[in-house]
Amino acid sequence: MNKSGSRDNLGRGRLQPKGAQGVKQLADKLQEDLKESNLEGASEIVDKLEHLKDLAVDGQIKQMRKLKDIMKNWREILNSAPDKTDEFATGDMAVCSSWYAPKVELKLKDLFEEFRDTEKAFAQIKPDRFQDLGRRMSKPMEKITPTVNGMKKLPDEVTEVADRADEREETLKDADTKAMKKKLETQEMTSS
Repeated sequence: MNKSGSRDNLGRGRLQPKGAQGVKQLADKLQEDLKESNLEGASEIVDKLEHLKDLAVDGQIKQMRKLKDIMKNWREILNSAPDKTDEFATGDMAVCSSWYAPKVELKLKDLFEEFRDTEKAFAQIKPDRFQDLGRRMSKPMEKITPTVNGMKKLPDEVTEVADRADEREETLKDADTKAMKKKLETQEMTSS
């Protein structure tokens, strides 16, 4: 210990500084550890997983239903088009339509066959499976998200406590360290 009563080094098995100076050193160490860790990347992954979970539960289902309605309308249009070859042209062009109508009709039939293949592939997509996946993701994400975000925010919170303390021991007595310690607990995240 030095004359001020604080300890010199931060770390396990070493003397640690007391009071606000110790909290500031701890805050600096946590900030340094945060930069060295890949917690920012983990936090981004968690945010993306949350977004995917939300889309799976609600977002994609609505869009898929709309797309099915659009495809139904296309099918009706493509299916009825060959029956309307007399409507391909009017007036003076109607004479020419007898020449190009059969060619257009063949192209429409080809397009309709291709559309049927696409429609069959789309029909095999089961939106219920997306919703089920989203629901299954909800429970683990309820544990993972707060843990990762809490660990990411912890260095800033400790820095804030250190800044407020400003060498006043009384301020440290009022700091809510239990909430901070709770953020370091990972048992909730790993148990299922």
